[in-house]
Parts: sequence; C-alpha cells; structure tokens
Amino acid sequence: DNVLIGLTSLLGLPWTLKFAWAPFVDFYATTRAWIVVAQFILSLTLAGIAAVAFLSDAMDFNKMVGVIIAVLALSAFASATHDVAIDGYYLDVLDDEQKAFFVGVRNTAYKMAWLFGSGAMVFLAGKMAESRSIGFGWGVAFGVCALAMLTAAVFHSWYLPRMEKPVFVCEVNPDNLIEPSAVKRFFNVIGTYFVQPAIVPIVVYILTFRLGDALMLKQAPNFLLDPMTKGGLGISVADIGIINGTVGVIALLLGGIVG
Repeated sequence: DNVLIGLTSLLGLPWTLKFAWAPFVDFYATTRAWIVVAQFILSLTLAGIAAVAFLSDAMDFNKMVGVIIAVLALSAFASATHDVAIDGYYLDVLDDEQKAFFVGVRNTAYKMAWLFGSGAMVFLAGKMAESRSIGFGWGVAFGVCALAMLTAAVFHSWYLPRMEKPVFVCEVNPDNLIEPSAVKRFFNVIGTYFVQPAIVPIVVYILTFRLGDALMLKQAPNFLLDPMTKGGLGISVADIGIINGTVGVIALLLGGIVG
C-alpha cells in the first residue's frame, strides 16, 4: 500500500537523530571497531531481508511486512551509527592532505554505491522476478548486497589502520571506563550549540529544508510502478533499475555541475 510505503520514511529518523547517541561511539571502543561491527550487523540484516524475500510466498503478508520493517529499523540504526563512526575515524586517522584526497574518494564511492543499490540491484531483482517470482528476485538482490557488505566488513577488519586508543578513554584506567570529565566536557560543548542566537529557526530549517525532496523521492517509485488505472506509469521493476542507474545518475551529475 502506498500509504504504508510513505510511512516507511520514518525509518530515516536515525540519520536525523544520530547526534543523540553519537557520543557513545567516542566513549566506548574505537571508531574503527564501530565501523567493522556495524558492517557485520548490516550484512546480517541484509541477509535477513533476503531470507524473508525467499520465503515470502509461504508467509502471511502482514507478518512478512512487519518482519521486514523491524529488520530495516535495525539496519537504519546500524547504518546511522556506521555513518558517525566513519566521520570520526576520518577526522582522527588522516592528516589534512589525506583528508583532502579522500574527500574525492568518498564522494565517488557514495555515487558508486547509490548506482549499485538503486540501479544494478533493482534491475537484477526485476530480471530475476520475470523468470521466477518477485520474492525470489528481491531475495537474490538483497543476498548480493549482504555478500558485498560482508566482504567490506572482512576487508576493513584487516585493512583499516588501528588507532592507538579509544577516544575519551582515561589512560590510567585499566578497565577502559569513561572519564567523567571528558563526558562532561562533551555535553557542555553540545549545550553551547543550543544557546546560540536564533537556534529555533536554525533547527527548524535544518529539519525541513529537504522535506520536499524526502516526500517526493519516497513516492516517486510508486508513481513509476503503479498501473495507469491508479495514476501511475506502469513501468517494470527492471526498467526502474535502468532509469535510476543510467538516466538518474547522469541527471544527478549534470545537475551538480550546473548547480
């Protein structure tokens, strides 16, 4: 149902609210450890969605949707935490020259991942569904994604340089407990953000300036997929993968250049 699909926008809240638990990424362990663990968790959640998709024909529809939403919620928290850890690791490990170089690498990797997920995998799901079932198609697509994330987790657990010690951990404490003064300093800094002038309109603007994009992009696939009798265009899943993976990416790149 398109209304339910629209409500899944709430699964994006962890990326908006990640500041609330971001301090724990610094207080406990290292950002490197958080990156690797989050990637392993994401590989498991992707594999879980693949399993549900393969079994979808034998499952009650409402139960299946509930399980998928629950797994996606866990994925959202893991992904948002992964996002926090990557930024922290990036700032802590690299010098200024390396940061400048890897900005380009990160942007390119983001575009490639977007192309892979919304283009190639959607096309794969659509093509597999043509010969078997839609559940089988999405099962294959999410299975490939799970394998890709597992590969990344294994690679990064071996390759990423190790930091000397966790951030904000007291060096004289053998149990690696949080240093109270560091925690207090951190929240004092956060507090200063909310006492600056015009903080209310600033926060409202941050939360709403891309609201139109968010509302449109969530329902755009429904408009493409729905039959013409429902006001859609009746485009196949495989063709949507091509649209996102080619035309969409070209428009995105050209729009960025023109902008």
